[in-house]
Amino acid sequence: MLFRSTTTATITSADGWTYREVGVINTVVPASGQLGTEVTIIGERLRGGGGEVVSVQLGSVEMPSIESETDNLVTVIVPDADASSSAENVVLTSDSGAVVTLIAGWQFLELGSIDLVTPSSGQVGTRVEITGERMLGGGIGLTSVTLAGAAASIIDFSSTSIVVDAAAQTASTGDVVLVSNTGAIVTAEDGFTYFAVGSIDSVAPEHGQVGTVVTISGTGLLGGNTALRSVTFNDIEVTNIVSQSDTEIIVAVASGDPNTATILMVGQNGATITLVDGWAYRTASAISSVAPASGQVGTVITISGSNLLSSSGTVIEEVLLANVAATVVVNDQQDTVVATVTANDGTAATGDVYIRADTGAYATLADGWQYLAEGIVTGVTPSSGQGSTIVTIAGERLKGGGSSVVSVILGGIAAQIDSQGSSEIVVSAGISAQAVSGGSVVITSISGSIVTALNAWNYETPGVIDSVAPNQGQNGTVVTITGTSLQGHGDSVASVDLAGVDAILLSESDTEVVVVATSSGAQLGAVSLHADTGALVTLADSWTYVTLGAVTGVDPVSGQTGTRVTISGTGLRSGADAVTYVSLVGIEAELVSQTDTSIEIVVEAGHDRQILGDLVIISDSGAVITTADQFTYVDAPVIFSVSPESGRGGAEVEIVGAFCAGGSDIVGVTLAGQNASITSSSCNRVVVEAADYGTNVTGDVVLTSDTGSTATASDSWTYLADGEIIQVEPLAGQSEIGRASCRERV
Repeated sequence: MLFRSTTTATITSADGWTYREVGVINTVVPASGQLGTEVTIIGERLRGGGGEVVSVQLGSVEMPSIESETDNLVTVIVPDADASSSAENVVLTSDSGAVVTLIAGWQFLELGSIDLVTPSSGQVGTRVEITGERMLGGGIGLTSVTLAGAAASIIDFSSTSIVVDAAAQTASTGDVVLVSNTGAIVTAEDGFTYFAVGSIDSVAPEHGQVGTVVTISGTGLLGGNTALRSVTFNDIEVTNIVSQSDTEIIVAVASGDPNTATILMVGQNGATITLVDGWAYRTASAISSVAPASGQVGTVITISGSNLLSSSGTVIEEVLLANVAATVVVNDQQDTVVATVTANDGTAATGDVYIRADTGAYATLADGWQYLAEGIVTGVTPSSGQGSTIVTIAGERLKGGGSSVVSVILGGIAAQIDSQGSSEIVVSAGISAQAVSGGSVVITSISGSIVTALNAWNYETPGVIDSVAPNQGQNGTVVTITGTSLQGHGDSVASVDLAGVDAILLSESDTEVVVVATSSGAQLGAVSLHADTGALVTLADSWTYVTLGAVTGVDPVSGQTGTRVTISGTGLRSGADAVTYVSLVGIEAELVSQTDTSIEIVVEAGHDRQILGDLVIISDSGAVITTADQFTYVDAPVIFSVSPESGRGGAEVEIVGAFCAGGSDIVGVTLAGQNASITSSSCNRVVVEAADYGTNVTGDVVLTSDTGSTATASDSWTYLADGEIIQVEPLAGQSEIGRASCRERV
């Protein structure tokens, strides 16, 4: 070490000075922050060879104090300072004057700010949300939050939102202070006000059981809130907060074991008010039995049990059976309540028996009561009609608990009961002479119970038969019935009877019905139309069954085409004007003449082989007389041969075959349409003499039997023209001398 004076004199101290290695800052943690941030500077030889670090500058800001320092680590607390736009130097100065510098090692951040504290007042337990910007001061967590000097419980946090629960504190207003994990501090001056802690002054009644209505009086009971979040007795939440204000809270107590209970009230913002041992649970009321345990409206029941009035009640104010209020008769006894059952909604129901005393205390017997369902009508089908309409009444318990139904009234008129059951009753509507709307269906059981459906039935104006044409006849007569509402207000006419005998329905509408009469003995009676609903439209004494026509004889009883048949009998026209159709073995015959006792017909072609069948007679009214197995079509007559097959007038012709077809003889023969003279005849051989025709012609050979049947051989005979002498050569001569020549004109 060398000292030189102004006179150039020098003083030298050998090895008197040593250069130390330059100090170095390795890192600054954190490298940025704001007011309150605790900054740790880590490095080597931070004292610069001196005894201690005496000054720390972050940027241009001198740290007011050094929290701790060593040659390797220095800790400072950041004061309030303006935010820097970029990183600044960190400068350490030791007591020797040595300086250790880190270029761009620190940046001042913009101060965090609290914008809103919600709510800004409360008391212990109040949940507070603090919102703002950069509230963690550059840190990543919170180490504390104080509200007016009282440390709050941190629930959740971020740089923009922090949620805490207020701790207990006397009434005061103070700062909201946030301290991050870096030590950064964000403050809202006078940001929170503690109200005076609410207090409970009285509880009435002081004991009870489930359901007891308790009034809690005091001050500040809402804890600075507009409403309570919950009220508990020994951690059991009440069933209902009936009303609430800052001075009075009314609640209904839930079930709890006999014991003293701490009352805890929590406001919407979490503020709490507590009264230790502020209430006592007593032994609850209990229902042991209900007699009877089932019934309907009007049943008188007795509810037995213990402590039914509770520890402080005087009367039973309410009885519910399956949630339906009963009428309380006896209500001032601890062990008995008497009540009368009122109507429920009419359905079967099993439910609780519930009683409530004037204190609100209640007791319940689960499923202690059964309503026997009232009978109900669920449907009336059809819901309108007229007399005799078949009505199906559907429902439940229609017998009303009785064993049978004794009467059914539709619109005030008794109906006929056709069948009955608990779920369905079928009746035939009584006769109403006029329309009735809005009528009730009333079902009365043998027990007297009544099941009613209001406005369930309408009587329609009854159908009327105006005319029946014809008004008499027999089996097969076609009858036209006209009138109004003939379908009885149903969809169709289902059946018709004439004088009590079923007719065959051909067509029907609401104004006209056409039927065919079936067989019956002679009688006078009503025409009755039965609708598909069962409704009856009738006209008394409007149809006469005449005496049934009868066939007494058929002559002959067999034949073939052309046979003339006489039918004898009585009433053959069946009361009509005329017979219009006759058939034999299914083949319509030619009608020749008729009276009511005799009909003459001619058999038409139909069957070639022998067959037995019915005789059917139909009149213009449609009436039918059928007589079984009355006529036989015999084998068709046939001609085997005609010999000769041609000739002139006077020629003898032999005809061989089987001709009579049910007759006994041949009574007529024609050759090519000309009558021939019969010289001999039988049913198998006939000899005739041809008539004189005089010209050439070919035609049928027709034989007619004594019954009118015919046998025909088509184109089997040819008439030859008569011969004529037009010349004789020679004109003279003698026998056997010469031969005369004649030329004949044919």
